[in-house]
Amino acid sequence: MSEEPSPPKSIALSCHLVDLTTSARQEMKQSANKQAEVLQRAHFMYVLSCSDGTLYTGYTTNVEQRVIVHNAAKGAKYTRGRLPVELVAQISFATKHQAMSAEYRFKRLTRPQKEALLERMCDSSSADVAAFLLE
Repeated sequence: MSEEPSPPKSIALSCHLVDLTTSARQEMKQSANKQAEVLQRAHFMYVLSCSDGTLYTGYTTNVEQRVIVHNAAKGAKYTRGRLPVELVAQISFATKHQAMSAEYRFKRLTRPQKEALLERMCDSSSADVAAFLLE
């Protein structure tokens, strides 16, 4: 005769596995919710390099998706005739107002000033550049 495993051990083991799975799911949901909250709070100013060598600056809450939209010729009218575009820089801000203010200030710079600021973004922290754009 073959021996069957004792029921209490089997039941305890399956309950333990269910508890771990439920706990893991709850932790994953909480982590995903926190990431979603952070993404919802993030506001970006971004700079694109167009195929004709010009720069385009915009505001978004999802930079990756926005670049895809631009390259699908469904973004700004300016970029539609200058495809493909490539992301050059992005800076995150706590509020939409800050990001749009930075975008406005960046757009008012001359081309050499924009290039110098973009180099500075590569060499230093984006916090320095963000502070400059919000002055």
